[in-house]
Amino acid sequence: MPANVATIAALALPGCQAMVDVDEYTFGATPLENGGAAGAADAGGTGNGGVSGGAGGISGSGGISGSSGVSGSGGVSGSGGVSGDASAAGAPPAQGGSAGADPGPIPGPVPPPGVAVPGEVPLAPVVAALEMLPRASAGFMRAAEVLVVGSPLRSRNDHVELRLEPDSLTVSHQQVDEVRAVVASFPLSNAHVATLGDDGHFVVFSRDGSVTDISSEAGSVTGPTLRVQNDGNVVLYDNDAVLPRFARWTTDTNFRRFADVCRRLEPNQVVYPAESQPLSSCNGLFRLLMDAEGRLSVVDPQNFATFQSPFGGGPESITIMQRDGNLVVYDVNDVPQWATDTFTAPGAYAAVEDDGTLAVFDPNDVRLWPPAL
Repeated sequence: MPANVATIAALALPGCQAMVDVDEYTFGATPLENGGAAGAADAGGTGNGGVSGGAGGISGSGGISGSSGVSGSGGVSGSGGVSGDASAAGAPPAQGGSAGADPGPIPGPVPPPGVAVPGEVPLAPVVAALEMLPRASAGFMRAAEVLVVGSPLRSRNDHVELRLEPDSLTVSHQQVDEVRAVVASFPLSNAHVATLGDDGHFVVFSRDGSVTDISSEAGSVTGPTLRVQNDGNVVLYDNDAVLPRFARWTTDTNFRRFADVCRRLEPNQVVYPAESQPLSSCNGLFRLLMDAEGRLSVVDPQNFATFQSPFGGGPESITIMQRDGNLVVYDVNDVPQWATDTFTAPGAYAAVEDDGTLAVFDPNDVRLWPPAL
């Protein structure tokens, strides 16, 4: 694989002197002396650990986590033909019509890829070359992959989206009412393609070839992977294949739980490992936490488990009360390990009762799980 994305573009377009300038600007940052500040990446910090949003396909297919299919592809939905009256495209009038009727406007030719439409800034050669690189998918962006304008990169459970638009790069969370709420936005101008260099710089190229280094504060990163995580955060990891992972840059958009609120785990709230203030019953006797094996547990004051999920995913597992109503345990690669299978009740919440019972209730406070005996 070429040394970096700029080199790939140069190979595609030999003789393009602009490649040298882009290479120096984009990939020449000085490495940080420290690998990142303290704090778990899945809690919004930039330090050791963090739950990453990688593999796992059950959550998006109506299976364990129950979200509906794979969404977020950049393809065109619907039919590609001309809809409406045939005369609008210059076709002969329908039977009974006047042969002399105005056929209406005739559509002009469609510009080929990489050619600007009237009023648009033409694509610089380096940007056109980058556009041909493989697309990021399934919650990951790796070195020499790209994200193009209008094609979102979504988390495996489909609830978190990283989207590039001409004027911004945004992170959004899907709400119970299916509306996506923008939780972070990076202003841009005439943006067209984003990519991850071999040295870990997450950069956006404008149509004219100018560059915005989104993750410049991270410096150079070895073995980089950008993850759109199930927990709401977008994180740039160093040496992604080695556990524990080190977070070098983050959007700090992870789902959180309101401090000092008892009993209820609301939609899009998360139970993280080793939380300093775990969710508790309102009488303060029972706590909801992730145990050392990555299982969701309710423990009493003597740390005896009154509930424990039958499966866990290891010490970096998390549990999400998803906005579709499903309570799901995910391992470090976002593979679901256990769930309540209550994904048909958007807006449902989990609760730790005063007797140590863990239950899931619909928005009208009707218990969905565990089923009544």
